[in-house]
Amino acid sequence: MGLAVISFDCPSGPSELIRPDYDGILLPPKDEEALTKALDTLMGDAKLRRQLASHAPEVRERYSTETVLAKWDAEIQKAIMNRKKRA
Repeated sequence: MGLAVISFDCPSGPSELIRPDYDGILLPPKDEEALTKALDTLMGDAKLRRQLASHAPEVRERYSTETVLAKWDAEIQKAIMNRKKRA
């Protein structure tokens, strides 16, 4: 959506999507104080909001259907080629 992101770093997901201080803010799990501070910082710093938000489209592209399917296709093709080499 082209917005800055703040997320808690749970066991899977956020740390794979967010590059801290590049396209979002990643916080320790359940750290409400850190969330309060991050929200305060982000709401008070328009330049930081714009900087983080400007990279949001890159995240969307990295995980788009086309990108993910192309990676799967490449891995499947690699597996096929390896199997043919062993046959």
